[in-house]
Amino acid sequence: MAETIVTKTCRVCKETKPISEFYTDRTHKDGYKNICKSCRLQQCKQYRKTKEYKDAQKRYNKSEKGKARKKWYDKSEEGKATRKRYRQSEKSFDLSMLKLRMRLIMQSGLEKLSL
Repeated sequence: MAETIVTKTCRVCKETKPISEFYTDRTHKDGYKNICKSCRLQQCKQYRKTKEYKDAQKRYNKSEKGKARKKWYDKSEEGKATRKRYRQSEKSFDLSMLKLRMRLIMQSGLEKLSL
């Protein structure tokens, strides 16, 4: 009869954590990855900052599959909501920059500040 695993030690941080802190993986004997979720998240964040990842993203975005995915996403409700939020934040950013420039003009007594 198989023994139920309750805890496991992460190979990166060397901490013993509950099994719920590990992703499942059928290729491992116990059925779980040997790196905890928080360490894996850190690894992914670091990788996404590398030139290798950015180049791979550019290649994918230029491929037919990437273009089709972007077209599908842009038509989806999520894509529309994202674009709307971006446009609103862009406008609010422009307004806040304008207010900052006006405040600088008032404080410095300058007649005109180039935009």
